[in-house]
Amino acid sequence: MISLTFEVVGNKNVIGESQTESSIEKEQKFQREHLTEIIEDIESFSSKDKWSSDLLFGVNLIVEEMVLNILDYGYCDPSGPVKIIVTSKPETVIIDIIDQAPPFDPLNDAPAPDLDSTVEDRRIGGLGVYLTRSLVDEMIYNYESSENRLRVSVARVKEKITPETSSTANKD
Repeated sequence: MISLTFEVVGNKNVIGESQTESSIEKEQKFQREHLTEIIEDIESFSSKDKWSSDLLFGVNLIVEEMVLNILDYGYCDPSGPVKIIVTSKPETVIIDIIDQAPPFDPLNDAPAPDLDSTVEDRRIGGLGVYLTRSLVDEMIYNYESSENRLRVSVARVKEKITPETSSTANKD
């Protein structure tokens, strides 16, 4: 059984309205089969915090891709210790993923994805870091105290560009 911790921290903004920051944290020796349970826990957490379906999809994809990369390429073993912290703030979701595999910086060490070959000719894999980078607003990596530390931030609400908000829109 995987234990899950929910933490809710209330604070005040400058107007005095209450805003809430909540987070879930998982730390254990992960195996591939734990991903389904992790995704279910994130889905439960997201419904309590009223995430959009697009945000939930993106967070789940990021967690799945990064944890699979750690297990498949970092540990080169079916399991290894991984800590995942998902923090939901009013305007952003922050995902921290910490592992003890050999150092690997996904921002600089990941091979460039093959985007030119057809699906039939392309090797399986190689798009996880690329997909993650396309979904996040910020991605920070560091290696300290014998741990890989990846932090990604995703805006909860993306501004949609419409003719009314675009600076290049024609004005009659």
